[in-house]
Amino acid sequence: MFAVWHTPCKTISVKSIKKGKQMAGLKLSRRAFVGASLAAPFVLRAGGAAAETTVKFSFAAPFDGSNAAFFLAEQNGWYKEAGLSCQFDAGGGSGEAVSRVGSGVYDGGIADINSMAEFNAKNESAAIRDVYMVYFRSPLCVGTLTKSGIEKPADLEGKTIGAAAPDGAYRLFGAYAKYVDIDPATIKWNMVGLQLREAVLAGGDADAILGFDSTMYFGLMKAGIAPEDIKFLYYSEVGLDLYGNGLILSDAFRTGNPEAAKAFVEASARGWQAAAADPKAAIAALKAKAPLINADLEEQKLLWLIKNQMTTPESKANGLGAVDDALALGGGVAGDPHPAAGARGGAAEHRLLFHDQDIEVAVRGGHRGRQPAGAGADDENVAEVLFHHCVSSEKAAIRR
Repeated sequence: MFAVWHTPCKTISVKSIKKGKQMAGLKLSRRAFVGASLAAPFVLRAGGAAAETTVKFSFAAPFDGSNAAFFLAEQNGWYKEAGLSCQFDAGGGSGEAVSRVGSGVYDGGIADINSMAEFNAKNESAAIRDVYMVYFRSPLCVGTLTKSGIEKPADLEGKTIGAAAPDGAYRLFGAYAKYVDIDPATIKWNMVGLQLREAVLAGGDADAILGFDSTMYFGLMKAGIAPEDIKFLYYSEVGLDLYGNGLILSDAFRTGNPEAAKAFVEASARGWQAAAADPKAAIAALKAKAPLINADLEEQKLLWLIKNQMTTPESKANGLGAVDDALALGGGVAGDPHPAAGARGGAAEHRLLFHDQDIEVAVRGGHRGRQPAGAGADDENVAEVLFHHCVSSEKAAIRR
């Protein structure tokens, strides 16, 4: 286990998340970069990157609301201040982002941690690490429409499901099928690119699709589907209560240039904090990069992510970035949660690599069976959530 020593940080308070309004009050706690549970997988040294460093970073999705925080950080000059020149590239799913980072072609990415774990299991020398957790509640699910008549997992047998091969939900479907006791061999697959996935469901070429709830929800809305006709079957509802997306770094970047790696995560964390406080500013930064986006729809997507994936009891207690060891190690999954890792056993064996000593179970207890409220829900006080947005640069020593 690692611990990170750090100097005290300031706190900023915010309170509610409401559609179309600036969020005030998300309680922003400045803790050390990746605290005791996520523990920094590289040794941090005082100060930022000494000279400008080029960072290639892969998204797991097209340029959309889920990536707006990075563009806000870039627009505000935080990467430049840290001595970094960043190249942000769109992606076609977590699998693609993980492969890019694992190959060493990219220095980092944001991707589903379960896809990262699967890649590491097959490519042990890759040693990708998740250094900063962003989605504390997994968005992986089956998306369907009222007309499909799918009300429960058993209804999927014999149906056609649309999916993108690199997507985390598809890669974990084998585990989901085991948990709900359905035969994957009965499923007919319509394999498409990520950007065509919602179209095959809306057009009647599939009975269901797999993916992140927010991506499918807003993609289906773009395709003309009424929100009330969209339904989700969440992996978390059947016991696969997994962490979701986090910042992943390559071994070469993390160990070869730790100052730049630290500076990149610090600036990105500031971006997430700023995006939570002012979603409209984040979407404006996104639109400057991708002028053809629907700004209103992407703002709703960002609000959805903050409310449904980022705001949990755990993130409220500890902030974004670190994971809670008690939850991470005390989850209730019996057997390997990854479809490529073999049959179910008595205890989860697949290791998610958060730091140089593996955390053996990524599945958390609690937070199950919850349907997210829509992005535009008018909640007076959705939740308070803690966001890391600074990295201590003094006395940053790591011990085992």
